[in-house]
Amino acid sequence: MQILPEPPKAHNSQKTKQERIQGATRLSEASPEDAPWSMHGSNAQTLMVWFSVGDEWQQKKAEKMEYCGRELIFAVKKNGEHKLKKAEFCRIRFCPRCVWRRSLAWKARWYGAWPELMKEVPKARFFHLVLSTPNVPVEDLKKELSLMNTAWKRMISRNTWPAIGFVRSTEVTIEKTRKGYVNPHFHCLVMVRNSYFKEWNYMTADTWRTYWASALGRHPEEMNKPFIRAIDPKLGVDGVAAAVREVFKYAVKGIEMKKNDRGDWVQTLLEMDRQLKGTQATALGGLIRQAFKGREEVTEEEMLAVKDESDSEAEKYLRYLYHFILREYRLGGELAKDDIEALEETNNRREKKKAERKGALSKPLPAELQASPEVKEDWDLNKVGLKLGEQDQKKQNRIRKLEGL
Repeated sequence: MQILPEPPKAHNSQKTKQERIQGATRLSEASPEDAPWSMHGSNAQTLMVWFSVGDEWQQKKAEKMEYCGRELIFAVKKNGEHKLKKAEFCRIRFCPRCVWRRSLAWKARWYGAWPELMKEVPKARFFHLVLSTPNVPVEDLKKELSLMNTAWKRMISRNTWPAIGFVRSTEVTIEKTRKGYVNPHFHCLVMVRNSYFKEWNYMTADTWRTYWASALGRHPEEMNKPFIRAIDPKLGVDGVAAAVREVFKYAVKGIEMKKNDRGDWVQTLLEMDRQLKGTQATALGGLIRQAFKGREEVTEEEMLAVKDESDSEAEKYLRYLYHFILREYRLGGELAKDDIEALEETNNRREKKKAERKGALSKPLPAELQASPEVKEDWDLNKVGLKLGEQDQKKQNRIRKLEGL
């Protein structure tokens, strides 16, 4: 009789997971929910290369993107869960890292505003609306966006405007057939009363097209058909928060340009960047604006804390560095709690100095001293000195970071 070998003993899956997390050197392995950091870092690296061949202003953007999110510090709990504690963001409109963190911050912000919105209108409904115009040459993008913004203001000021609140972001995509043509459009999350979805009150896609075209002063047949998708009320805040993140998912789909545009995709991107300078990216209105207290831009603190969690249970602090060759985040060592406190203290001092310097640069020359040319010259030289000192400080910070890496 043949004796069969005993089957292997089953391992504790939770223990195996913790062991895997503890021994991981890649951020994507140690914290799978933070795996998008590497993907967005790789996209930002590509975008940085494209900007580096632009004009002087765009080359400075490339330098900022180079250090955006280059170092991440996480508070790690005993179960291996990671919470982002510190990171630096360039806050450039195109930056994939910043766009991603901004969309998560908007989602987190929405959860905070939800109780107030439901208190005002308990049975409020929401839908995702996309309004666009015919594609235009990239050189005419700024002019077209100006027309769209004017038309939007005209449209929401009408008595027939159905919304009681909205969130709107601007997105630009590249036409796949004609070279150098772009499609600007508005992504909107619209808040309406429940009666809007009654048959006599509901606006179809064709109705929205006519409504939008009349605000622009154009014929409806010239316009693209709007995209409309109602949010299922059964999903509650989760469904609406997911739609908010979709609204802010992209500012410009820059990484897709290479495959969409036939040839001069870098030139298209750079010209698009010039055209978008000074244009409005986000708008709030109605009850949603009240709930968000008019804040149309997320802060750096909100981009860090996209989850409402405390790091009081942190067992340790880990530092991850982005590797440009590997295009991913790797473990850079462990930090003591004293190191974290020292970093926070340094950041606070830096922000204080920045505020003081900004105040000194914007401070006008007192009226009683304006008659003296010598005093005015000294005052102006002092401003120049402050600016040069700020540039020198930035250069020193860059050197320190490079030495640390």
